[in-house]
Amino acid sequence: MAIKNPLYHERLKRFNTALNKGTPDIVPVFPIIEQWAQLVTGTSIKDSYTKDPMLGYEAFKKVYERVYVDVSYGTGNLIPLKMMGNFGEGIYQVTEEGVQIKGSHGVTMQAEEYQDMINDPQGFIMEKILPRKYPILNDSEKAIQTWYHAIFDIIAYLNFDKKTVNAIENKLGVPVVAKGATFLPPDVILDFLRDFVGTSSDIRRCPQNFYDACDALHPLMLDMAKGSYSKPTDAGLIFIPLHLPTFLRPKDFEKLYFPFMKRMTQDLFDAGYRVMYYMENDWAPYLEYLQDMPKGPVLGMFEHGDIRHIKNKVGNRFCIGGGMPVNLLKHGTITECIDAAKKCLDELAPGGGYVFGLDMNLLSKEDAKIENLSAVCEYVHIHGKY
Repeated sequence: MAIKNPLYHERLKRFNTALNKGTPDIVPVFPIIEQWAQLVTGTSIKDSYTKDPMLGYEAFKKVYERVYVDVSYGTGNLIPLKMMGNFGEGIYQVTEEGVQIKGSHGVTMQAEEYQDMINDPQGFIMEKILPRKYPILNDSEKAIQTWYHAIFDIIAYLNFDKKTVNAIENKLGVPVVAKGATFLPPDVILDFLRDFVGTSSDIRRCPQNFYDACDALHPLMLDMAKGSYSKPTDAGLIFIPLHLPTFLRPKDFEKLYFPFMKRMTQDLFDAGYRVMYYMENDWAPYLEYLQDMPKGPVLGMFEHGDIRHIKNKVGNRFCIGGGMPVNLLKHGTITECIDAAKKCLDELAPGGGYVFGLDMNLLSKEDAKIENLSAVCEYVHIHGKY
């Protein structure tokens, strides 16, 4: 259904111009504040994620009346909790503080099993990894029932979240841009298979096995992106968080991580997608490698480091997002916060290709004072004109 709200189209055009490294009419405002928006308005996250999709909408409505934004990342409802519950005692739980991980059970693959993963990644995950992580799948009869219920629950989850998104876009005129998601293969090994210690050891002791496993996983991760967002448009992005890179030595990043970042980006571009990378920690040691990224619509949300230097180095490859220190939004005065927002405009806006954002996501109620966030977003929207 076409969205008729003119604000939606005005804001989306502004964002897309910046995403394509152009110069929009005004610097787009894109703080990632979804969970904070619900907490700061006193909304029950548990209820808004599981009972009534309009509770989440009402929370965003209250916040957006005070805080100007051009685009929203999502709704914050990232985990299909009921679906996950089919598999037994899951690792996720929802509380009034948000979705929390109860315990990672991170090592589900042993180092000696790399060859099994390389030979048949999908079969290995389905037949070995999932039953280890979810013991209920070891019982064939219960496994069939579990998958049956999970399919219906994931459909219900997607429809639930879609109602919240539709209300935000149609009624508030705010595009919700993260329409799909995936992981890069090295992060799959880190997050779901070998955990941090195992991954670090493998990179030192068996780097070829690590590379070959990532190579085998790449088609699955590309399919995950396409499956989560099957018809790419100019109104959405594939969101990809990057967890492992800044723990790697630059030479290991070059050999074992960047090839998959580059390949995923090109494959998504070729299929008509736009990409949003969440660049965790400080990327200063890796900027030279990013010069070799494919050219296309890709947004890099950078957490730390000298973001002016980052834009100077890789602004020809990335639309740069970030710049506003969350610590200042939490502890600073309104004047101090506006001074920081002015610095972002002075240093990052020239030449276009910049989206005003925060250096960290807002997750807890205490992460930012709403009056500070309101002041900086309004300042950028008024004074960020080209």
